[in-house]
Amino acid sequence: MELAKDDRVRMPAKPEWGLGQVIQNPAAGKVCILFREVGEKTLSLKHATLVSIEGEEASDPWLDNLSLDASKLGSRYVGPRQAIEIFLEKYAGGFQDPAFLEEERAPKVAAHELMLKLLDRDALRERLEAGEFPKVGTSALRVIGKTNLVYPADRLALTRALKVSGNPERFAQALEDHLYGADDPATRFKRFADVLNELGAARWTLCTYFSFVRFPKEYMLLKPTVTQNAAARCRFELAYRPQPNRITYGRLLTIVRILNDVVAELRPADMFDVQSFMWCLAQLKD
Repeated sequence: MELAKDDRVRMPAKPEWGLGQVIQNPAAGKVCILFREVGEKTLSLKHATLVSIEGEEASDPWLDNLSLDASKLGSRYVGPRQAIEIFLEKYAGGFQDPAFLEEERAPKVAAHELMLKLLDRDALRERLEAGEFPKVGTSALRVIGKTNLVYPADRLALTRALKVSGNPERFAQALEDHLYGADDPATRFKRFADVLNELGAARWTLCTYFSFVRFPKEYMLLKPTVTQNAAARCRFELAYRPQPNRITYGRLLTIVRILNDVVAELRPADMFDVQSFMWCLAQLKD
């Protein structure tokens, strides 16, 4: 059979490998394929029987979002089933494991509950209307303090920014727009990131923490090292750049929707659980 890069195939002799994608054009009678469940395999076209898959059957969100960066090929790959096994090795009871609930979920829920109390839509707008801008910044820092998800240096950057005259008002207005504005989420994300950049606090954790904590069913935290490592393990294309931007964040939201579907059998409550799942993947070593 004729194969070309990006073709989708299956190997009948190894159905457990799942759907695969040709990642290099065949050469010297061999082909390199990344199979969904087991990663890269270099196969002899003389001995391996492959079946080409086309149309709707070839569509697979996991493979559709692969990064085929050659520098990452050969490093430890984690497919969907193995990802679940890795998580269950740490938390045998899944997302309902008592240790998971205490170690991973409880701090995030506490931050969410505090945010509802201090920075819900009505509470935030009341403070803006009353001109209580410093209180908004203080509340934001309190919510950050409920978890260890924001790097200390990032929190310090925001703390310093809020001490500069005029910045508390700009931050408070930007936060209200980011969380509760009428425009589409991507536009609001960019505006918030732009304001944080002007304040000298454009950090990925700060740009994504508040929407993640306030709306955990919709948004995800981007913690650079953890997020990049988890995406790399699954070969997902994150399009990461250090400066917060809509493209990278949009890619992250696509990735977490895929992972949310993967762990559906474990019944994740929200993105709090998916973020912890990614953290487990990020800890793996080659």
